[in-house]
Amino acid sequence: MLKLLHIDSSILGDQSVSRVLAAAIVHRDLVTRPLPHLTADDLLPAAPAVIGEGVLSEFLAADVIVNGVALYNLGVSSQLKAWIDRIVVPGRTFRCTPHGPEGLSRNNRVILAVARGGTIERATPWLRANTPRPTFVLYSDSLA
Repeated sequence: MLKLLHIDSSILGDQSVSRVLAAAIVHRDLVTRPLPHLTADDLLPAAPAVIGEGVLSEFLAADVIVNGVALYNLGVSSQLKAWIDRIVVPGRTFRCTPHGPEGLSRNNRVILAVARGGTIERATPWLRANTPRPTFVLYSDSLA
């Protein structure tokens, strides 16, 4: 299991700049604080952006995004897909051009911590299909 180790070493306590920087990590749990899935109303021009605005602001402000990705039934969870749907916003994170989507967000670094259950024999179609790569390639190529 991937572990991130956060170490503070400044002797300055509350006056420490490095402690302030390290404490700037934002955590969002999509299971304990689920996002609603998109509906047709969400796509209307007059739709209120209240639900997705906080998630979108977190995404746009981040320099590094660590996604804990659990694979279920050969794909990402619906909770993660709901998050992706809230950050893929025309005019905010991408725009359409004659050459395809062009990302408008900064070049963020995305780290995937991927877990999948069960056993899959090597070199089978199931192994190749059980990956988050297509989902994340599409969203990262379109947004950054």
